[in-house]
Formats: sequence, structure tokens, C-alpha cells
Amino acid sequence: MGSQIPTSPFDWHWSSPAHANVDEPQPTSDAATAISASARTTTAVSLAVLYVASVDTEYWNGEAGRAWAEGAPMMDRILRPFAETLLEAASIPSEGTIIDVGCGCGATTLLVTERHPGVNALGVDVSRPMLAVARERSNARARLRFVELDASTGRPDPADAERIVSRFGLMFFPDPTAAFANMRGWLRPGGTLTGLVWNRLADNPWLDDLVGIVSRHTAQVWEPGDGPGPFSLSDPRATRTMLEAAGWTAVEQRDLDLPMRIDGTEADVLRFCLHRGPVATALAEATEAARRAVEDDVRAWVRARHDGEGATLPASARRIHAVAP
Repeated sequence: MGSQIPTSPFDWHWSSPAHANVDEPQPTSDAATAISASARTTTAVSLAVLYVASVDTEYWNGEAGRAWAEGAPMMDRILRPFAETLLEAASIPSEGTIIDVGCGCGATTLLVTERHPGVNALGVDVSRPMLAVARERSNARARLRFVELDASTGRPDPADAERIVSRFGLMFFPDPTAAFANMRGWLRPGGTLTGLVWNRLADNPWLDDLVGIVSRHTAQVWEPGDGPGPFSLSDPRATRTMLEAAGWTAVEQRDLDLPMRIDGTEADVLRFCLHRGPVATALAEATEAARRAVEDDVRAWVRARHDGEGATLPASARRIHAVAP
């Protein structure tokens, strides 16, 4: 991936607790009404996520989208075991339409067509840079399309699919219940949604440990927040409530603890750890001394996990499965 993932308005939020402005006006969106009183008085940064009215297409089509597109080969290798497990759980039929939500650069959609050549595969995403990579990879393959579409509000053509799958693409909706209801309308009766989401930050040391290192050397504290972001569906009870409120039935969830394997030298793994997400955002704003201290500690963290050919980092995700009545 590129040298640094830019700050997102919703997915990475750092704050300096001593200076947080907890008195700023509260958002009036439906999502805001669901925040507990304690959440309203913690930090302004945890509230910032609630000002997003729709999927942030500007973010995904700007420098961040281009950086994710550039880093697609590495991320797809790392997440390949998750994608394979996802498709096994989805029970893809021999024919019909399969929609990949948040398809990004198309790795999962392409895997669908490789394993199930008789289906029509449709990848949808809001990021034009990533869709460009997906289309280039597809090499005009038959029965495969990539479409720019906001899954929270849009409707594919045709909207009579057998399956919806998503590899970590469901967590970025400002109103997940409304998005889930919209996607339910894409399926034939009996069609299914199968997706992967991250469990809690604390269950994912590949990121939690790094966030802790940053906090140790700076005045910044990172919290996932309650809005769109990688951990927005980390609570299984809340996720079930959203899906059932959106009209889905037979909701099932199962933990999926697969390691993230990062092949390469210690320097390669170090770049992966430092140049993405909240760590990159925090380092961009840190002093030179703080950056050096963080890099030194992360380098030691990587060295302790490197086996000579790469590093295996524990990760915890969850598989979601639901049926459209």
C-alpha cells in the first residue's frame, strides 16, 4: 500500500483526552439518538463518526482510495484465507447471480468466478480507483461485472440475486439497519447474506497492540467510536438486532479466528504496521521524537513475531449469515 493512508472522516479517530471538546453541539441524525449518555460525554472524537450522512464516497475516491488500490496485491494475499472461508460458508450455487458488496479491487469477486464458473458475479463498490483495478484484473471475463454503487441506497440491475457476500465491506454504513434492509431487496426469497466483520479491537492484537504503542509515546488515544468503521459491527448482539430489524431471518454468527500472514522481510512487515489506518494517521501528526519512539517499539514488536520469512499476526473476525424471507 502507499506510504500512508490519509485521515478518514469516519474510520480512524484519535483524540487528546485532556483537550477534548465535549461541549460541541450534538448531531441530530437517527444514529445519534442511539448513543448512550456516557458516550456523549467521553470525547468529541468518538462523536465525529455520527456526522456522516452516507457512505463517504469522497474519501474512497480520493488519495485513500488510490492508496488502497496500490496496496491491493499485498492486502489480498493477507486476506485470502478469509475470502476462501467466506465463500465456503456462503454455499454458492452452480448458477444464478452472486453480489460482492464492498468488492474493493475485486479479489473476492474474482474468486467467486474461479470456483463457480457458472454463476454471474457482480462486484459493487463506491471507490472508482479500486474498481479500476478490479476491472483490469477481470480481463473482460464473461459473467463478471464491477459496478460503482452505494450498497446502502443503490439497487443493482438485475436485483434478483441468490447470494450476497462481503469480505469486510459491511462496516462502513452510517445507518447499517437501513443498508441491510436495502440489500435484502436485492435477493430472491430464500437468498442469503454472508459477510465477514471484525470482532472487537481488543480481540485483534495486530492493531490493538500498535494503537497501544502509539498512545504510550503520544498524547493521543484512539477509540473505534460508534459509527462507520472497521469495528462498527463488532458487537454480535447489536448486529443481530440490526439485521432482524432490517427484515432478515435465521441470523447466525460464528467467530472466525484466522491469522493474518504477512510474508516478507522485517522491513516489509514494519511498513505494513506503520503505513496504514490509525497508526499512520497518528504518526502524521506526531513530533519527530514521538515518531522515532513509536517506530522503534513497533520494530521490536515485529522482530519478536518474525520467523525469517514473515510474521503471523493473530486476528479475530466473525461470520454473519442471514436469510431473506
